[in-house]
Amino acid sequence: MCCSNCKTSQEEHAQCECDFPINDDINSTEEENVTCDHLTLESYVGNSSNYYLEKWGFHTKEHKMISMNYQVLFSFLWSAFCKIFPNTQKEVNTKDGVRRISINILALLFSFIWLGYRKMYHVLFALIIAWFLFDLIVYSQGLNTDLYYIFGIFTCIVLGLSGDHLYYKQAMSKINKIKKRNPSNPVKEIEKAGGTSYTGMTIGIISFITYAIFSTFFVSSLFATEPVTFGYAQEDNIITRSGNEFKPSETIHYSFYFGEGEGGKYQVFIEKIDKDSTTIYDWWEEEVPQDWEGVINYTEAPVESGTYNMKIVKKDKVAAEGIFYVED
Repeated sequence: MCCSNCKTSQEEHAQCECDFPINDDINSTEEENVTCDHLTLESYVGNSSNYYLEKWGFHTKEHKMISMNYQVLFSFLWSAFCKIFPNTQKEVNTKDGVRRISINILALLFSFIWLGYRKMYHVLFALIIAWFLFDLIVYSQGLNTDLYYIFGIFTCIVLGLSGDHLYYKQAMSKINKIKKRNPSNPVKEIEKAGGTSYTGMTIGIISFITYAIFSTFFVSSLFATEPVTFGYAQEDNIITRSGNEFKPSETIHYSFYFGEGEGGKYQVFIEKIDKDSTTIYDWWEEEVPQDWEGVINYTEAPVESGTYNMKIVKKDKVAAEGIFYVED
């Protein structure tokens, strides 16, 4: 039996601790699968409770048809897929029958805002930390920055498919904690803990903006390499005619600054960039006084046409690099 006031399970004809009558009407409708968990989830979610209860696999008394074509199409295709592969339905449902996978367009398109709006702060900050750590790995290892966009899209898709289930897990966790702390009358506390929050939505927006600024201006600059400047002539230790397109065997004037702000020994690598690979065309060692902050020098352009990358390596790290082209 389920108490109509505090939404706690009671034995039949028992007297609830909150002194409210047991709701016999609710328990007499077993075909509608209305349980105490069902009712407390309604209290926790607040607005849109029918929507989320349907997403979680509950059957609400007032079943609302979802008009969005994407949801109807997904449900049809998923049902057909489960009939062909019956074990799939078991794998995507939890032990209590709640769906692990469902489409939440808001979570997919507005990840941070949706998490804040639904007060899912643990997931919000975990996602921020995951993105930040991934940025550190990409920049520190010199990986292709396209991986950053791929990872961002991947996490949004995962959240769009699993966001409803994560929301269910948070709801049940908070409900159970509140019931243990306040078993006699937990409903008001459950309603306060759940629902939606415009403040949380603002927190989500601010968190994303803070992450974007910190990643762009701190992480990228922390691991960024200095550029190599190319040109056709130099005067008084300054390249006077800049450019990065050269003829075969033409003199290339180049300059750069050491990222660490000091000179010493370093290596110059010339890499030839092809469509599918990068090969070392030439390399040599140089040494300048320790107090030099940068270098201006010249070399001869490769005899083969193509795209080349000059890398200045110091202490096994790329201190500067730049692209130039050789054309007949």
